Amino acid sequence: MLEFIKQFFKKPEKIEEIEHIDIDKIEDWLNKHTSDIIEDIDKEINSIYAQISEDVNELKHELKNLKNAALRNENIILRAKQIMEGNRTTYIDKIIKFAEALDLTNKGFFSGKKFCKEFGAQILELSNQTLRSYYVLQEFFGEESGLVAKRLKKVDEQVKEMREIIIKSPIYNLDELQKSIKDFRGRQEALNKLSEEITKKKSELEEYRISREKVELKMAALKKSDVYLSYRKLSEDKASVMEEIKRLETDLAADFSLLLRPLKKHSRLALNEKLVEQYSNDPLLALLNDDKLEIISILEQLKTNILSNKLELKDTQKDKPLQAIDKLHRRYFEDFLNKYKTLRTRKKDIDSQILSNNVNQDFNDLQYKHEHLLGKCKHVIDEINNIEKNKLKLNIDEHRKELEIKFSTLAMKKVKFINKLDK
Repeated sequence: MLEFIKQFFKKPEKIEEIEHIDIDKIEDWLNKHTSDIIEDIDKEINSIYAQISEDVNELKHELKNLKNAALRNENIILRAKQIMEGNRTTYIDKIIKFAEALDLTNKGFFSGKKFCKEFGAQILELSNQTLRSYYVLQEFFGEESGLVAKRLKKVDEQVKEMREIIIKSPIYNLDELQKSIKDFRGRQEALNKLSEEITKKKSELEEYRISREKVELKMAALKKSDVYLSYRKLSEDKASVMEEIKRLETDLAADFSLLLRPLKKHSRLALNEKLVEQYSNDPLLALLNDDKLEIISILEQLKTNILSNKLELKDTQKDKPLQAIDKLHRRYFEDFLNKYKTLRTRKKDIDSQILSNNVNQDFNDLQYKHEHLLGKCKHVIDEINNIEKNKLKLNIDEHRKELEIKFSTLAMKKVKFINKLDK
């Protein structure tokens, strides 16, 4: 019951007022909400401009009086007169130059803002340039130079009044706001171009994808064809033959490995020294070229030389070579050569059949196209990712929020930009 009473007397929460502005019409909103303010401020500023113009004319008149003013006491030394004339000329010239540099032709808020900013630097520079001359002239023409100084002070006060109006106006930062809008529009345009580019790239990527899938279907169909299956069978047979050839070559090399050192020693004693060197360097090549199998007599001579100690081998170095020689008999070499040549002939026949089978080339062509299209797809995807990164660099959402804050300050209530997608 007590909680109910508390809720009954509880003040309703204040609902924050939000003004929604179409993001495509923010310039129109800004012009509508600032035109009356600008018009009123322009009237105030232009009124001050008119006063400044009158005072500048009066300033020139007072400078003329200062220029034509005569000394009240002519009985002063020549050097003092020269100093006075020099300072009067400098003082008048500097102020005339200052007055003529004032831009009083442009009117209104924006010109006034620029005018006030420039005037501060100009009046400070004038003060620094004329301070000494002014004090000198006060000694000779106190009234005339004093009127000039008062007129300058009055102009300065009017400019300060103008500056105060501008600073306190709700549109003080309007030019910065307009620059922010221009920057935002530029980012929007850049974002739209990047989005269009992404759409174009995605369309390009889709074309590559469709082409790639067509190639994949052709490759799948080709793999199921009898011609391709026949090619695969030939490839497998070739691999099997190559494996068997490799095994035979490895076995022969292993069998001769124990004889390499004895053969090199034997070559100096052998009748056919060249053939012995060939077997010691490349047993397979030597055997294939040894049509008469002279290796058999060479090995018999080698065995005799080992047993007779002509090769100067240690006893521990004799057993394995002798075992290898016993293994390498005529039947061994004949069987090896028959198997090896049969396998080489089989490989050559398979190579010929593979070469005459165009399906391999067709499949390779399709595979090349497929890899090419995959590369194209990857390249386009990389391009899309880079464009997406460039979109993020624009920080469009962050700049939109900053612009909403600036508009909220001007409108004195929360402003939210909307667009067709938001709706």
